[in-house]
Amino acid sequence: MQDGKEIRPYKTLAGDEILMLRHGHVSVEEMFLEERVRNQWLTWAYRGLGWFMMFLGANCLTNILRSIGKLEISVVVELQHET
Repeated sequence: MQDGKEIRPYKTLAGDEILMLRHGHVSVEEMFLEERVRNQWLTWAYRGLGWFMMFLGANCLTNILRSIGKLEISVVVELQHET
């Protein structure tokens, strides 16, 4: 909040202090709305990134398991041909 020529942090009902700066005249409600929207976008971006990382990890894991399965099958086939 601006108090004359001085910028002071906003004191919340819980007693915490928040200092956010914006260009122009913006009310407290507008600033909190902008921050909430920004946080929602960031949350969904992190969720999307997390989902993509899990997808890549699952894809790599299935490729590893598929390779191990092929290796075991080829070993069994070789052992059958030796006997």
